[in-house]
Amino acid sequence: VEPSSELMQALRNTKEVVVEYIREIILELPRMRTIQLPEKMPSLVLAYDLYEDLSRADEIESRNKIPYPAFVPSGKDLKVLSE
Repeated sequence: VEPSSELMQALRNTKEVVVEYIREIILELPRMRTIQLPEKMPSLVLAYDLYEDLSRADEIESRNKIPYPAFVPSGKDLKVLSE
């Protein structure tokens, strides 16, 4: 049994709306960026400098596998979110 042309058109319209919605969401997501610190600093200081949010220190530590949060290394590429 073939689906009706009305059903097929409704499915195409739904697909277009969903694709557009996903594109809008993707544009709003924060981007990953790479930074290097000029000197060692605690992850709490880095989190505050980047985001003004101390709770983001754990995110920085886990993403960059920092073993000693009091000493985030300088001169090493660190992955952080843009916001």
